Amino acid sequence: MSSTKRSNSREFHISDFYITPQEPIKQFLEKFLSIETLKQDIKILDPCAGGNEKYDMPYFKVLESLGFNNIRTADIREDSQARFKLDFLNDVLDFEYFDLTISNPPFNLAIEFINKALNNTKNNGFVVMLLRLNFFGSQSRKKFFTENMPKYCFVHSKRISFFPEDFELDGKVYKKGSTDSIEYAHFVWQKNYKQDYCKTYVI
Repeated sequence: MSSTKRSNSREFHISDFYITPQEPIKQFLEKFLSIETLKQDIKILDPCAGGNEKYDMPYFKVLESLGFNNIRTADIREDSQARFKLDFLNDVLDFEYFDLTISNPPFNLAIEFINKALNNTKNNGFVVMLLRLNFFGSQSRKKFFTENMPKYCFVHSKRISFFPEDFELDGKVYKKGSTDSIEYAHFVWQKNYKQDYCKTYVI
């Protein structure tokens, strides 16, 4: 999933499907793993895993290629490749706590996803979300950041395209490889890690 055209309705949450490319995920993880050491058998969850009969689940695929072997995948869409079909925000999760939750959530539900992910993450575990860089720039989110400043922000210097092929949305056709003129970043929270600043890297 990507972070464009999001609302707080379940209907939009279900229908809002974009393809997250694997290359920026790999760039982020390689940099992140050069800073933080994670064992390959840690418990990982992607609650918006995506994927379908045509496209792989991007985070799962990259994590697997890097040797991680304990990854749970979930998604609200019935056509997803995810192992669990569920509504991450509203369903009761019969899961153990995770060391890492990583995903590309609906932008307008980002705070809800972050909060629930932190609740389902072990102490000192990580929550990683791919979001617009301007997620920082909202008065309505100031209180959230005061209480939940991310530990890291990894800014993608190259704009990310969520369209591996021509795609029509709301009557508008997006060409293969097109971008929405928005910068994206992987935001990283560490549970119980408190600070009033965020370390930023441009990758």
